[in-house]
Parts: sequence; C-alpha cells; structure tokens
Amino acid sequence: MNADSGPTYTGPVIDYMTFLSMQFETLRREIEISRDLRFKIMTGGTAAVPAAQFLSERFSIGAVSLVLPILVVVIAVLFITENNAIMRSGRYIRTVIEPEVPDTLGWEEWLESQEDFDARLVDRLLLMSFYALMTIYFSAAVLFALHFIGQATGLFLQIAAGIAYAVSAIGALAAARARPHSSTKLVTTHRPIRQRRSERKK
Repeated sequence: MNADSGPTYTGPVIDYMTFLSMQFETLRREIEISRDLRFKIMTGGTAAVPAAQFLSERFSIGAVSLVLPILVVVIAVLFITENNAIMRSGRYIRTVIEPEVPDTLGWEEWLESQEDFDARLVDRLLLMSFYALMTIYFSAAVLFALHFIGQATGLFLQIAAGIAYAVSAIGALAAARARPHSSTKLVTTHRPIRQRRSERKK
C-alpha cells in the first residue's frame, strides 16, 4: 500500500436507493423551508413598503423615501431567491430522483402530466400578482424619492438618483428572468443516473 494514498474509508456504505431517499427527504425539507420564507417575504414586504411611506409622511422623515425603492428591490430579490430555490429542488426531484423509481408516477411528473387542468396556474398567478405589486410599489417609491430629492437638493442629484434606481430595477429584472419560476417542465429531462453511469463505463 502506498503511504501517500491516505487512509482508506472503512465506514458503512450507503446503498443507491437509500442515497436517493435521503436526497429526496432533504430536498422536500428545503422546499418546505423556502415556501415558508417566501410567504413571509411576500406578506411582510406587502405591508412594510406602505408602512414605511406612511411613517415618512407622518413624521416628515424624508430620508425614508430615499431608501424605499431599494427596499422594494431587496424584497423582490429575496422573494426570487427563495422561489428559485424551490424550483431548483423540484427540478432535481423531477429529473434525477423520480426517473430512478420504476413504474411510479412522481409528484413533479404528475403536475406536468395533467391535461384537463393547469396544475401550475395558482403558482403562476401568485408570482404575477407579486411582481405586479412590487412594480407598482417601486414606481411609486421612485416618484416619492425623486420628488423629495428635487425639493431638498436639485436637478443633478435627482437625475443621478433616478439612474441609480433604474440600475437596481434592471438588476432585479435580470434576476427574475434568469430562470423559469413556476414550473419544472421547461427543463430538459436528464437521463437516469444509472444510464449515465453505464455510458461512462463504455
């Protein structure tokens, strides 16, 4: 034995189906956590933005108006991050784990196979509603912020702030368009793991 090869692993070996089962359970837990976080971000963001604007107007705290557009972008990006985490886990289950279980219709595959109704409709409506609301919030917040800057300083800083807000909005849009958001169907189905292994051995 070569002394430089390092210690040999002698622990228990996890069989193939146990490994898939552990991955499935872990991913389902991650989906559950991300769904909970997504809901909290959505409800909290929906209430936080108008509440912050109200406090700004009520107590004449103009600086709050300056950060409101950025707050909207941050809320949107956090929502997108958790939503993409759900979709990423669902895609892995659909394209890697479910094909390895023979003669079984998995949940993700079942969602895609329905022809008499759209199983993803509610998810898409939820996403479109949230994005529409955040667009309205962002537009209103930018108008309030630019109005405050125009009164407090001048046109130059008003234009500079407008450009900064536009760049942040473009970044959020790029994140939103980076991946499909409400379905695993748009992803090309991977070949089952066993098939890929056998192809590598040839």
